[in-house]
Amino acid sequence: ILTTLFLVAGLIERQGSTAMERLGGLARTAPVLGLLFFLPAFNLAGIPPFSGFIGKLGLMSAGVNEGSPLAYVVIAGALLTSLLTLYAVGRVWNLAFWRAPACAFPEGQSRPSSRLMLAATTALVVAGVALTLVAGPLYDFSDATAAELLARAPYVHAVLSGGAQ
Repeated sequence: ILTTLFLVAGLIERQGSTAMERLGGLARTAPVLGLLFFLPAFNLAGIPPFSGFIGKLGLMSAGVNEGSPLAYVVIAGALLTSLLTLYAVGRVWNLAFWRAPACAFPEGQSRPSSRLMLAATTALVVAGVALTLVAGPLYDFSDATAAELLARAPYVHAVLSGGAQ
């Protein structure tokens, strides 16, 4: 997700600048960049239905199941971090994409986006969205794997019996 956002920042810089005080109006002038920023940014913030939400929900559910005071402190920290991340990406979204352009860039300062840069960024965004589509099965697989790792008796039996089942 972060790699994707760095690539989007590179594409935005090719529009003229990455300085927040100089950006604005990108939703109108570069709508594809808006989509390429929006999807991974809100995935990072853990907004449903993105995979970032599913992962955070799983971690918080495990913390509630643990039930210790430390687990609740960690859950509170995770919620605070999610809210701060949402605030940060929402602020960037509003300033860079929705407000009126802050200044006109001098002629020739803006460069067209490279097709390779755009393709690589798009591929990472698609991969991030695809993770959302397979998050349920991946979560179940990870849960089953963790259960097998925690069950030591079958492993001990396999090792002590020479691998014969």
